[in-house]
Amino acid sequence: MNDLPNNSDKTPLTIESSQLIRKKYIINNLVINNVHLDVAKIISQYDYFFEGKQDMIFKMESTLFRKVLVLPNNNLVSKFSENTLKILNTKKNLSTNSILIGVENLLKGHNDSITCFEILPNDKLISGSFDCVLKIWNLKTKMCIHTLTEHNNAINYLKLLKDGRVACGDASGEIKIWNINTFQCESTLVGHTKDIIKIDEFSDNRLISGSDDFTIKIWSIKDNHNKKIYSDKTIKSWELHEQIFFVLSNDRLIYNPNGETLRILNNNKKRKNRECCYNDIALSEYCNIAICIEEVEEVDDLVIVGFNDGTIRTFNSSGKLERTLVVHNGSIECIVVLIDHRIVSGSHDNTLRVWDLNSGTCDLIMYGHSDVVWGVVILPDGRIASYSGCYDNTIRIWK
Repeated sequence: MNDLPNNSDKTPLTIESSQLIRKKYIINNLVINNVHLDVAKIISQYDYFFEGKQDMIFKMESTLFRKVLVLPNNNLVSKFSENTLKILNTKKNLSTNSILIGVENLLKGHNDSITCFEILPNDKLISGSFDCVLKIWNLKTKMCIHTLTEHNNAINYLKLLKDGRVACGDASGEIKIWNINTFQCESTLVGHTKDIIKIDEFSDNRLISGSDDFTIKIWSIKDNHNKKIYSDKTIKSWELHEQIFFVLSNDRLIYNPNGETLRILNNNKKRKNRECCYNDIALSEYCNIAICIEEVEEVDDLVIVGFNDGTIRTFNSSGKLERTLVVHNGSIECIVVLIDHRIVSGSHDNTLRVWDLNSGTCDLIMYGHSDVVWGVVILPDGRIASYSGCYDNTIRIWK
């Protein structure tokens, strides 16, 4: 694991392939943030080639931030201090490696630590906190425009749904469905008994949630405005963190049922006998723990799994091992898939690495963080933002 490949002799990607990657970045970010913009117009504004060079460094005050969101204008939003969010301007024309510690563009108003936040359409953002309230912000004015107070417990997780509503999970195990236009709670999902740690959505608008009560629940909420909703299905899980499950393409679900396997479950509601349609990946064969998962739909629904031994393994949709990459000298914490099927990974060895899945070679090694790289996001202009919350407290922009 010590003789990792060096990228110094690698031939850089062609401009044509870089432009192709850049287009996918933009489309992905717009879909994730649920913002409808003229993609072609945005693409034409950039002629960008990613070289893996450090561009900017943002120093945050908070010792606990594990999330960075990307705005369509290339700016970022993250937790700045315990009860404050900050909009990070990535357009400033400063020298490479300038450390930015400004206190402008702050979103202040919560009375306790912020736990979650999501970007809304029309330049808005919603945040939740240990103070049991939700706040909706205008990102242009940096002002709170509404406060939602119906929760009685600390708020843990937010998910913007496809229909424009927001699902909010709290420490009691309840999930409330909020109409952001009317500021009304339309439904409460009842069934979990401990903290909600993840919420996602299937293509048919069913909701899926994971909790510290060791269960994953699936809910039917489409056109359902009953005050209380109970789950359609409960699945036992072994995991107790945000990686409790992943929703893959075609409504497949991947989760860890017993600590020994990763199960790929065909959860498509239209498929007959879907309860029996699953494939298992035996973790005991690899003597390690899966940390993060991504998917490449264009390559036979390839599933990419990062492990705590520093390896990345790829599996096909039936759970068969396709390739093993020995990529880092520490646990893999994050993976992002690029349009050309290269991947960017962050690790406990404090580095970011860009890998070619087809050849198994390392194209780039990016140094700069002084501790664990917890996450990576792609900016619409093709740059990469990595963050190391809890440790070196920085967000770094790479170009």
